[in-house]
Order: sequence, then C-alpha cells, then structure tokens
Amino acid sequence: MTPEQIKIPDSLMEKTPARPAESPSVKETPPADAQADIPIHELFKKRRQERGLTLEKVREDTKITVKFIAALEEGRYNVFPAKIYCRGFFLSYAKYLGIPDPFDLWEKIEDRVPLRSGQHVEETRETKRAAQNRNLRDDAARDLSWGEQFVLWVTEGQNWIIVFIVFPAVFLGGFYGIYSYIQHRSFQDSPEKALNIPRLLGQEAARNEQRAPSATPAAASLNAPAAPVKEFVLEISAKSEPTWLRAETDGRLTFQGILPAIQKRTFRGRGSIKLRIGNPKSIEARANGALWSFTPEELEKTPLEVEFTPGAIETALGVKKE
Repeated sequence: MTPEQIKIPDSLMEKTPARPAESPSVKETPPADAQADIPIHELFKKRRQERGLTLEKVREDTKITVKFIAALEEGRYNVFPAKIYCRGFFLSYAKYLGIPDPFDLWEKIEDRVPLRSGQHVEETRETKRAAQNRNLRDDAARDLSWGEQFVLWVTEGQNWIIVFIVFPAVFLGGFYGIYSYIQHRSFQDSPEKALNIPRLLGQEAARNEQRAPSATPAAASLNAPAAPVKEFVLEISAKSEPTWLRAETDGRLTFQGILPAIQKRTFRGRGSIKLRIGNPKSIEARANGALWSFTPEELEKTPLEVEFTPGAIETALGVKKE
C-alpha cells in the first residue's frame, strides 16, 4: 500500500478549532458635542480654551465684564445682579462660542439661577417679571458704570418724576432760599451808612433855618398855632429784578423782605421814612409823585441806606427843578 492509500481515522485527526467569524467592528461614536459629557459651565471654558481666547479678548468682543465671564465658566450664577442679566450674558456667550442650542442649555440651568444676587428661591411668573424691573442694589451692580446704573434707576417705575420734576423744584427752591439768607445776613451785619443825599440835604436845610433870625418873643406869642405836619408819600417799585427792602416809617417797621420784580410798595409818613435797599439799581423811587434819582455813588452801595424827610424832599426836588 502506498502511503497515499493509507487512511487515517477521522477520530485520530487533529481538528483545528474553527475561528469564529469576525463580526464588524463597532466603533464608539463620540458625542455630538462635549456638552453631553461635561457640565455646561465647563463647556464654556473648554470651548474658549480650544479657540485660544483669553478672558480679555472675550470681554472686548462681547462687552461682558471679566467677572461675569468667569462666573459663567465656574457655574457661580449667584453673582449676577438679577436672573434677567444672567440669562442675557449666558445666551450671548454661548452664541459667541458657537455652542448649538443655547436656549436648551439655559433651560437646564435656569432653576439653579437665583432671582437676584445672593438669593436661592424658586421663581414664579410674577417674580420673574418683577425681577426684570429690580434696581441693581447689590455688590454685583458695581461692575456697571454710574451712567448705566442711573439709566436703569430712572426707567424703573415712576422714578422719572423725581428726576425731571422733584429735583429741579428742590434745586430752585434751595437756591432761592440760600440767596435770600445771604442777602439778609449781609444787611444785618453791615454797619450803618450815613452817606446819602436826602439826609445831607435835610441837614443843610436845618442849618439854614438856624441861621435865619429868630422872631422876637412878642412876635412869637402873637403867631398862630403851628399847622399840622403834612403827610408825604413814598413809592418804591422793583423793575426787572427782585430786591431786599426794609422800611421804617416814623420809627415803626412797616416792611421787611423781598420786593418781587414789577411790584410796588407805598409808604406814608410825617416825620421820616428810612429805607435799606439791597439792590438800588433794580428799584424806582417816587416822592410825592415825583421821580427820585439816585446818584451813581448811591447806586453802587450794597446795601443802600436812605432817609426821606419832608424838608429833604422839598429841598431836593426844588434843587432838581432849578
């Protein structure tokens, strides 16, 4: 028998184990976005670092302060002034980094964002609307400029009434009060001034009467009783500006205060009328209906003190008529 004809029993033959059929390799597909594997705030930081962006560069492009950018990347949502600001910065930053579906991401963290800084309460629709009109009164608001804070405050509620009506009224009232107080104090503290033409004219008339020869006792006894002193009228009116005025008629205080513009005061006296005028240039005086002119020196006096008497008025008006 040839070797080829020798048959080896099948039981003695070494069977080689069959190799299992190779199944197609299953490759794990990475998630569509890393946001499925890491927290959202870490996703922000990772995206920024992948793009090689610094916090300062992000601040320049988005106009979001570095403090709020870092808070978004660290998940510290309680540092924002209010929930409305956190939402706006969150969506803006997500769009800037090219993260898809930013609104869906916001809904995942919305419940963890407080209404205002330092608060951790559950929001309702009413509190959400109220939070949008909240004033920035906490530490986080300090990152906003003074002008931005002022605009937010003015546009909240009816605060515009305070800005455009109350503030101007208080300012004008305070200015007028301070002006009146300063003038009143200056008039009280100023020394008595005796340089005025009516008083000097009155003294000159008195000297002339003393120089005249006196009547003899016999003639004086025959004279009739002296006629009563006639009353004279003095009108003081303010022109275009108010002025402070004080008037004493026959030794009695008859007026003291501010004489408003385009208003007039009338004084009637028998012996004398003393005036103290805060702004002589703003008044017009008439004695017994005749216009009284002050000298340039008198108009520069602040305050000006003038005394009107019947003799001084007659002498001054007589000199002016000549």
